[in-house]
Amino acid sequence: MSLAPQHDFRMGIAFSPDRTRRLPGSFPWVLLWLALVAIVAGLIASTNIAGGFADRARSTSATVSAKEPTNHAIVRATYEVDGRTYEVADSFIGPPNPPFDDVRVGTAVTVYYDPNAPDRAVLSEPQKRSSQEIGFLVLAAAVLPAFFVGGLWLSFGIWRAFVRAVRTARLA
Repeated sequence: MSLAPQHDFRMGIAFSPDRTRRLPGSFPWVLLWLALVAIVAGLIASTNIAGGFADRARSTSATVSAKEPTNHAIVRATYEVDGRTYEVADSFIGPPNPPFDDVRVGTAVTVYYDPNAPDRAVLSEPQKRSSQEIGFLVLAAAVLPAFFVGGLWLSFGIWRAFVRAVRTARLA
């Protein structure tokens, strides 16, 4: 007499005892991923969109002080607000400013800054920039939690295999 689990092949693989035992295990992982998606999306949205930077931004002229093509294509520019000098380092330079390849040290550019915090500034129109950052928000909110949950899931699988090996070694 065999002690192997009995399978009812009339039900097919989708409803075999082994398959139904594994299904509930994936549901908590999906819930964890969705919770992390909501948290990451909320954090990114609160810093980029909900901050109201685009609505408050003022513009002023600035001068490019450095161009760093090997450092995420950063352009540094200095500008003045209320007699104080500030520097912006931005890796996204856009209209009305020239493209990254055309910018040189000493080039005049337009800076958009927050009047409540003049040291917070960007080198492109904030309204257009926030609409382009929505794609990044969606990508980051889906991918970062997926890596975290995937890594956690894999580590639990490795941990279970290790515990089984230790138990088997003790019994032998």
